[in-house]
Amino acid sequence: MYINRTETTVRYVETDQMGVVHHSNYYPWFEMGRTEFTKATGMKYT
Repeated sequence: MYINRTETTVRYVETDQMGVVHHSNYYPWFEMGRTEFTKATGMKYT
């Protein structure tokens, strides 16, 4: 099993007035993690 950690900063535009991230903003983060995972393991992106 592979484990990969990708860190990012929550941007203001991704939060509501209470400072909570809306769940629809998770998907770009998932894609960032997937991209970094494929790079780290040497897999092709396609």
